[in-house]
Amino acid sequence: MGLPTWAARLKAARHGECWTQKEVARRLTEAAREHAGICLPGRASLTRMLRDWETGRARPRSPYPQLLALVYDLDEASLFSDSPAVPRYEGVDYSEQFDPEDEDRLIHAARQPRRLDAAVIGSLGVILAEQRRVEDALGSECLIVPVRAELATVEGLLAEARGKLRTPMLDMAAQYAQFSGWLHANTGREREADVFYDRVLEYGTEVGAPDMVATALSMKGHLAWLGRKVGPLIGLSQAAQRDSATSAGLRALAAQQEARGHALAGEADETDRLLDQAVELALKSAERPDREPPWIYFYSSTYLTLQRGLAYRYLGRNGQAVDLLKQGLGALAVDLQESEWAANYIYQLAFTHAAEGEPEEASAVAMRAVTIAHATSSARLAVDLSRLHSRLVATWPDVQAVMELGEALPKTA
Repeated sequence: MGLPTWAARLKAARHGECWTQKEVARRLTEAAREHAGICLPGRASLTRMLRDWETGRARPRSPYPQLLALVYDLDEASLFSDSPAVPRYEGVDYSEQFDPEDEDRLIHAARQPRRLDAAVIGSLGVILAEQRRVEDALGSECLIVPVRAELATVEGLLAEARGKLRTPMLDMAAQYAQFSGWLHANTGREREADVFYDRVLEYGTEVGAPDMVATALSMKGHLAWLGRKVGPLIGLSQAAQRDSATSAGLRALAAQQEARGHALAGEADETDRLLDQAVELALKSAERPDREPPWIYFYSSTYLTLQRGLAYRYLGRNGQAVDLLKQGLGALAVDLQESEWAANYIYQLAFTHAAEGEPEEASAVAMRAVTIAHATSSARLAVDLSRLHSRLVATWPDVQAVMELGEALPKTA
């Protein structure tokens, strides 16, 4: 069962303000008195209610939705929208890992960095895991501000970290910077993303973490892919594979990314070689899942299937690309099939149908991505879909499905 979107938004809004649940309870009490002229239950009761709301166990009833929107300075309708649901990953009970006492400790440590301890660092890891799965469902845009605020808190703690606590804090700061970089890259803010990846490289180098250094290089390669800069895409992906101490999963990700670079260059044999190499590395990774870092939780054989489909599209092997993209999308967990992440592959599938001269099929598939673009407010996806529609309408202006797609597209700036 998924965590309701509104519950995830409530927690993300509070984290973005760096408030404890007790502080939100106080602000709710003040807002109720000043703006509605009513008295609320005691703060202990409000704190329990907030915990139930943020874990999806109960939904706020009037007047709480209005008061929460007021406290967070957000639109009530957007804050409490019902879809999509946030996926829960098998075997992980996120709601029970992070309790109010841990959260109070984290907030107090942020305000008094000398109170940093191992429990605070662990709590930071749980928050980051939650933010990652929220992003899978809600998209990247809504997390830009909260995660930047959290990163600022983490880096403030890092500045004070010494001795045995500095190494785990460096690792945590690198993970937050990597996630912030991804959010910025995925929302079209490539320059800002590159700055965050520089921090990842700095922190990973200081702590001597080959996995983090490889991640920074690979993500910089991803930026090159976004800009269709084939040279640095291939070179940075190769650099990410160079250290044998890097986990097999990370090397597999870098190998398939390098394969995409060769596909863009029309080098079919090298593309196939690297994709096969990525599969071999994936099998090694499956033998030692405990060796893989937490930030590649999305990695699977399904991911490699989707990536092979994408590479084949670049090579013009459209029939094979369609089959692989359909296979990969069909194998995704139900919750993830409606995510912004999946929508990028849905768009690629629609584009491939268009390349095959199938406007009706392309438009039908693209409509699935349109729904996700609206739900996640994804500007990048909206732009991609608009370009696809322009391509379709240039060749098939009178096809009904193409016209309906144009009417459904999100507005772009």
